[in-house]
Amino acid sequence: MAEILLSLTIIGVVAAITLPSLTGNINERTWNTQRKALYARFSQALPLMDALNGYGTLKEESSSKQQDAGKLCLAQDTESRVPNREELSSIFYNRVMFNIAPSGYVWTSSVIDSSRGWTQSFFTGRAMKSDRNGEYEVWCVKR
Repeated sequence: MAEILLSLTIIGVVAAITLPSLTGNINERTWNTQRKALYARFSQALPLMDALNGYGTLKEESSSKQQDAGKLCLAQDTESRVPNREELSSIFYNRVMFNIAPSGYVWTSSVIDSSRGWTQSFFTGRAMKSDRNGEYEVWCVKR
């Protein structure tokens, strides 16, 4: 009986010594993962802050064909343009950070061919192939 108690005591002491270092390593890995994720989000968001710079959905003419979207942005400000597919996707994924919420589909400046261009869904986050004559929202960013 004494041998069993001695064995359990030794196991308890070893566990008391090793468990704090194990949980410390797990916590450190968790913090490093979260830090890297936050850094990645900010790395994407910081370049967009200059591009957005107060620009948003056009109020009066909020929908347009893709060919006319650039003209609407220039009419808003000579320094604005329609973002490309990658920029608009990044704006979508960082929309909470910028406090923006276009509804529906938004034109990108990216063209597939003479009849189709890319739109960004602000419902699902998917990039969609759309007829260039379709009417969708326009989101302008600074050059």
